[in-house]
Amino acid sequence: MAIPSELHIKYNKTITINEENFSLPLLTVNSVGRLGNLMGEYASLFALGKLYNVSVLLLPEMKKSFSGIFPHITMKVLPSDFDRKRCLDISFDHSGKDIYNYSPIQLAAAGLFGPLCFFIRGHVF
Repeated sequence: MAIPSELHIKYNKTITINEENFSLPLLTVNSVGRLGNLMGEYASLFALGKLYNVSVLLLPEMKKSFSGIFPHITMKVLPSDFDRKRCLDISFDHSGKDIYNYSPIQLAAAGLFGPLCFFIRGHVF
C-alpha cells in the first residue's frame, strides 16, 4: 500500500551528479539476477519514481544488460564513477519470513527518511 501523497515530504535539496542536479530523495536499485528480475527491478524503480515523484537512476550494469534488448530506455543512468557510499542501503523487510514488507522502501521514496540517496538492495519485487 502506497503512502498517501499528503504525507510525502518534499525537500529543497539536490544532489549534483556529472553537473546535473537531481532532487532528493534519489533512488537506485541493485541489479540482481537475469532478464526477468532486471525487468521487474526496472519496473519497480520506474513505478517508485512516478508514484512518489522522486528522482530515480539506473545503475550502468542494468543499462548495459538492457541495451541490446531495449535500446530506447529513457531512465537516466548513474555514472560508473559515482561513489555509491554516498547512498544509504535500504531493503524490504522480510522478517515475516513468508510476507515481504516494502514499507522501508516506500518510506524512503516518500521522503520520510530524509533527503538522501538510497541504494535499494535485494529483489525489489
